[in-house]
Amino acid sequence: LYELIRMKKIRSFALIGHSLGGSIAIAYCMFHHDRSPTSMVLVESSTSYPFGRHQLFHLGPTLSKLFHFLAHHQLIKPPLLTKDTDLSLEGVREEFHMVYHLLRLTTIRSIVKTLENAEQFAREYKQRINSTLHNLHIPTLLIAGEQDGIIPPHFSQYIFKLVRKAELKVSIGDHRIVTQQAPEISHLIEGFLQQKGLS
Repeated sequence: LYELIRMKKIRSFALIGHSLGGSIAIAYCMFHHDRSPTSMVLVESSTSYPFGRHQLFHLGPTLSKLFHFLAHHQLIKPPLLTKDTDLSLEGVREEFHMVYHLLRLTTIRSIVKTLENAEQFAREYKQRINSTLHNLHIPTLLIAGEQDGIIPPHFSQYIFKLVRKAELKVSIGDHRIVTQQAPEISHLIEGFLQQKGLS
């Protein structure tokens, strides 16, 4: 992203990120002071890893350990799909186990390693992330989902306290408010950008 912005000589731009995308936007601001955005929108984002240590989403310790093990030991390789996959209840029953079935269809290794990297990054750069946000002087819109069980609103409230020019909006919905409340979220973002002269 930085190289694209530098190559195209873009001077005025907004960064918009949802969930992990918001963390990436924060990381961009942390590492690239010479090409900072003129505003930022963080939707259901966090400065820290929102789950327990080595925990995957809200899975318990046993399932989290199982997925970590499978991701690192390459026990399951995705098959070549030569026909359409039947995800009906009857189709799933044909497999030995539903978890095994989903593992065959999902790039579980990518998901697990992405979460592992996110956790490691958040822990290693915790102080620098907070310092970056505290020293951020750009208009920032924070949007949280009231029923978000992945990244609850208190994570956005924490960022709101750090960023001096932040606005916080809480919308009805869970971690999928960008699709559940698409018109409302689009209206919020568009209005924010217009107000800041970026639309």
